[in-house]
Amino acid sequence: MLPDHYVLEHRPGHWAIALSEEEEAVRAALLEEKGCELLPDVGRAAVSSFSLATGEGIRRSYRRGGFMGKVLHDQFFGNRMRREFEVSLAYYQVGGAIPEPLGVCWRREWGIYRGAYA
Repeated sequence: MLPDHYVLEHRPGHWAIALSEEEEAVRAALLEEKGCELLPDVGRAAVSSFSLATGEGIRRSYRRGGFMGKVLHDQFFGNRMRREFEVSLAYYQVGGAIPEPLGVCWRREWGIYRGAYA
């Protein structure tokens, strides 16, 4: 169940969850990469930063590594993006030493998921 201070947006084939107090900036970064500045040499995924009213956010696109990365690139057969968001949110809520998750987005086509996390 999604906490009250997050907003779920659904468009045909696309979903986004964003922290309500930063909803506009988070959705723009996740769905359109608007306001994102690429951070070079940060892991295998495309990682970028974007401005928030209260500071700065980080956006990470999901990509596979290893052999599967050469074949499937950014494609997943399950909704890894949503699961990772839920686990991170639960850990944050019990006082884990992580920043509050800002949001997640994913799209689904023919059972294949692609997405990003903030």
